[in-house]
Amino acid sequence: MSEIKINQPRIFSVRVWTPGGPFEGTGFVFKAVYGTSIMAAEVLSRAVATGQLSRFTFGATSKTAFRKLDRSKLARFDEAFAAVGSQLGIEWAA
Repeated sequence: MSEIKINQPRIFSVRVWTPGGPFEGTGFVFKAVYGTSIMAAEVLSRAVATGQLSRFTFGATSKTAFRKLDRSKLARFDEAFAAVGSQLGIEWAA
């Protein structure tokens, strides 16, 4: 019996817009397993619900963007969100 391989995205791209922030938004990339990425979507949705973000885009990083990505600066989910939160003044736990 052959083994079935399921490829799940591991690198995710996010762009967030804050009220009164730059028109192009702020983008960042993080690495996570699929289950953690679902948690990231919940955290982003909560930030929109509390008014800290006006909108966001979220999804698996494209092949083209992945090839251009500097992998030495790739952060885990919690590190990436902490850095963006401190930069934009977002309290993710709110």
